[in-house]
Amino acid sequence: MSVKGDARTLAAEMLAVKTVMAHVLGRIDQLDPVLAEAVRAGFEDAANQIRKTAAKSRTKVTSEQAIKALAIILALRAATFSKMGNPARSSVANDNK
Repeated sequence: MSVKGDARTLAAEMLAVKTVMAHVLGRIDQLDPVLAEAVRAGFEDAANQIRKTAAKSRTKVTSEQAIKALAIILALRAATFSKMGNPARSSVANDNK
């Protein structure tokens, strides 16, 4: 398979995984308030880990990757809670931790 074909396959796989994750986490969010808080905290933990990794590296590539990763986390988080009619409560990408 070509590099272009590999990239398309990878993009399709990522879209599928993100869609499944958004729906599964959204359903878990609806089950129980404790589970809902765990899902929300998981998004915060993921964003914090990206920030810490980027801060340790301090390279341009890592900074760009961190910005993209945080945007993906924010989009997945928004998709998770909006698909189930449950808006997200706090900001992942715009807090200054």
